Amino acid sequence: EADRLGMKVFYAIGLRGRVSQVRDYNMMQKPWPDYWFKWNTALTKALVKSYGDRPSFSGLYLAYESDFQPLHIELYERLVAKDIRSVVGKVPVLVSPGSLGKVGIPLEELPAAISRTSIDILASQDYGGRTHDVQNALKLVQGNAEALKKIGPKLRENGTTVWSNCETFVLDRTPDGRGACVPGPIERITQQIEIQSPLVDKLITWIYPGVMNKHTELVTIGHPSSNKLNADYVKYLNSKGLLAKPAS
Repeated sequence: EADRLGMKVFYAIGLRGRVSQVRDYNMMQKPWPDYWFKWNTALTKALVKSYGDRPSFSGLYLAYESDFQPLHIELYERLVAKDIRSVVGKVPVLVSPGSLGKVGIPLEELPAAISRTSIDILASQDYGGRTHDVQNALKLVQGNAEALKKIGPKLRENGTTVWSNCETFVLDRTPDGRGACVPGPIERITQQIEIQSPLVDKLITWIYPGVMNKHTELVTIGHPSSNKLNADYVKYLNSKGLLAKPAS
């Protein structure tokens, strides 16, 4: 179905799977169990073998969000540059780490570090969905944008494709201390788009189903206000002349 619809799919790999007992995977301190790498390398090889020749196959998504602490960079180097590359070659690898406005090494060192990991596509999270306060949310977005402006040219020079992950949700804290992602305000989201689109090759969003999908008889999932956000987004695209017209 993805092939028929012309979709582009990145197949997820990462450090979860059989190590899901590790709740906070950003804190995976050494020593790292060797089976983490063996299991994920085997999964990667199987995915590429099974789906790599499909028209919709675009690459692999490493579902390991980090803030580029030295530990995270070393982990990327081991998992991607050493293990995964040994079985899949030049298949594109996408990561979506935390905001580049807050990284664990000097920002100017990040392009070289990304090159060492052999990651192909960097789609940093803009953190626009982390607070209900729109102005504070946009300050976080601006932090990611300023970092993209500073190091984007060097990333591209090194062969890294630069995307941004535009958060269309807002995080509602729950009594147990976790959070639920509910549709964010279109007024904030359009500003996120305007701030970042001149700086990146593509804007993506982490969550579409349930947050900004249109409800139909076949598609009934989602927050009650996802219909409104969908309609507001379509209206915005129309105002910019960006909505593709149906083929006649």
